[in-house]
Amino acid sequence: MKRAVALFALATLAATASVSHAVDSIEIRAQASGLVSGVPLADTQGPASSDSLLASANWGPGQGFNDPTGSAVAQAAQHTDGRSAVLVEAIPTDPSGDFQNAETRWVGTMTHRGPVASEYVYEFFVNPPQLALRNACENPFPSTLAEYEITVKLDGQMIFQSKATLTGPASSPQLVEVGTDLGGTFFNQPVAGVYGYQFGSYDGLLSLGYIQPAQTFQVEATLRVRTEIAESCTGAKANIGDPLDLSGDPGVKGRFFAVGVVGVENSGWSEIKSLYRR
Repeated sequence: MKRAVALFALATLAATASVSHAVDSIEIRAQASGLVSGVPLADTQGPASSDSLLASANWGPGQGFNDPTGSAVAQAAQHTDGRSAVLVEAIPTDPSGDFQNAETRWVGTMTHRGPVASEYVYEFFVNPPQLALRNACENPFPSTLAEYEITVKLDGQMIFQSKATLTGPASSPQLVEVGTDLGGTFFNQPVAGVYGYQFGSYDGLLSLGYIQPAQTFQVEATLRVRTEIAESCTGAKANIGDPLDLSGDPGVKGRFFAVGVVGVENSGWSEIKSLYRR
């Protein structure tokens, strides 16, 4: 299902009067966990209703994906303003069914207090996700996986999904996508044994429908990344943004608001971002 989400469009409302309302309640969570070289770690932050959360699991030096002297890590960061990012990466020194997970969740609840029905939209921007595998041995091993997933739900029902799963061997990876295609581009660094996909940025609006007076609705936005590494000398990495730099490189930022539509035309992120980037 490529670019086939019925309510999604890479467009903004050209002659639109947007009316921002304070969300009645916001709940955020962040989780990071995994098993690397036989060491299980888990960090769960939240629920919280203000500021930001950072969940982090660090397996120590010598198992980093990009820097072999660095650490294997799982990190997840979520801010109440809708910014979030997730990262997992490792080359285990002694893998045995190793895996990593990082997840963020933002849930906003609102009651429409206007005298007449009003259309609400969820507006979001995705920075380019990345999936990569690494083979540090002479012989490739097939049992390696890196995956990302972005979902948006309205009252528990999925209205947007973008998911990509990359499996090894690292020298000949296979990519499977579900939902909205973010336009992955293959890259490789043969000397380092790194292979993967760099995805594109994405921006748009999701219609939440017309909300009746006194009606309450809930929007849930989730980011997930994970790895599976079962053989020695292999590694995997998946990230959407940088959890340690939400101000400069959030994986996703979004919000929802009411709109009064006068006309519609295609436009780029430069127009959309002016509605909520501060």
